[in-house]
Amino acid sequence: MNAIARHLHSLLRRTEGQVGITFALMAIPLLSVTGVAIDYTRALQARSTLQHAADAAALSAARQGNYTQAERREMASAMFKAHLATKGIQQEIAPVIDVEGQTIDIDAAMDVPTTFARIAGHDTFTVAARSRALASNAMTIGGTACVLALNESQSQAFSLNGNTEYQAIDCATYTNSDDSWSMRAVGISQGEASAFYTAGGVSGESNFAPPPIVDQPRLADPLADLQAPYASACSSKSKSTSLKKGNHVVNPGTFCGGLKVQAQANVQFNPGIYVMKNGPLELSSGSSSWGDGVHFHFIGDDAHLKVRGGADADFKAMTSGEYAGILFAQHPDAAPGAVSDVQGGGHVRLVGALYFPTQQVDVGGNGDLGLTTDAWAIIADKIRVHGNGQVRLKADFAAAGFPEILPKIGLKPPHLTR
Repeated sequence: MNAIARHLHSLLRRTEGQVGITFALMAIPLLSVTGVAIDYTRALQARSTLQHAADAAALSAARQGNYTQAERREMASAMFKAHLATKGIQQEIAPVIDVEGQTIDIDAAMDVPTTFARIAGHDTFTVAARSRALASNAMTIGGTACVLALNESQSQAFSLNGNTEYQAIDCATYTNSDDSWSMRAVGISQGEASAFYTAGGVSGESNFAPPPIVDQPRLADPLADLQAPYASACSSKSKSTSLKKGNHVVNPGTFCGGLKVQAQANVQFNPGIYVMKNGPLELSSGSSSWGDGVHFHFIGDDAHLKVRGGADADFKAMTSGEYAGILFAQHPDAAPGAVSDVQGGGHVRLVGALYFPTQQVDVGGNGDLGLTTDAWAIIADKIRVHGNGQVRLKADFAAAGFPEILPKIGLKPPHLTR
């Protein structure tokens, strides 16, 4: 008996296994907290999807035309169901749709089943969304296009791809192509704007909110008369400028062969006009560049823009002069058919218009763009939005001190007010 007592006493005095015992005791609450966080994240994602569906439904019902209240309710209901279906949500959800005059209100709620939160007695989380849109049947001037694809015949002149979330805040997206797929959305991408207009047709209508208005007249290029600035001569031996790791200050001028900002380079661009001649402006991942009151102009062979994912870029256009409000501009003869690319992943803040009349502009990537910019617009031959982040454009050029250089639309489009 004494031997057994001594053995138990010895076990109690040992410490080498106490960490394992302590961890085992803590594992249950730790796993519970982590599990509830996973359930909560799923609920937030479901709420975001529900909100997008409500916004799409409200804007769909607010489309131009002399529709009855019953017809607008049917439009909203159909768009709501279609939007959820594209996200793989099979749950029967009946939104409350209220149409009063030109105002459409949508309220919706759904239950999100839980897994780990059931331990705490929560079998579901309820999420809700509310949206309000205002229709406009009046022929009033005031709508602004902050995104305009100029190509008059190509398929997918404006396209949404991947898992991107595209928003044009209080402004419209417009394509001049008369192709049957002039405007297209694929995958689980989703787009919102005050309105979508196309001279042709649309593919993936349910991914757009409101649905695009087809067979519209083409919009004139508002910058068609823009002249290229003076550029110094370049010899055949001219090489591109490459800024390596460290701090740099760059002054306006002509950059023969273009300019590359490499990783870990920090570059301040002084105010003025920068001409990229026969080469690109390339901002590498891990670089940092900034400038206020600047304009970049692309002329000659291989002249295009490339902001790689993970680059920090903070630029604002000039507020006066010929290039006021225009941050980047491509001469129509400069590398036509090339792709100028702006990717997120870093801090990218571009204030002003991107004008590439004969090039395609790609925006997106695996990061967010435009979330901190109130004046950003794109006018290009073709425009492709792609990736897994958010892309937001907003055309409040007056607030940024810019002239109103963006094209106006005769119809004031329906728009979200809540």
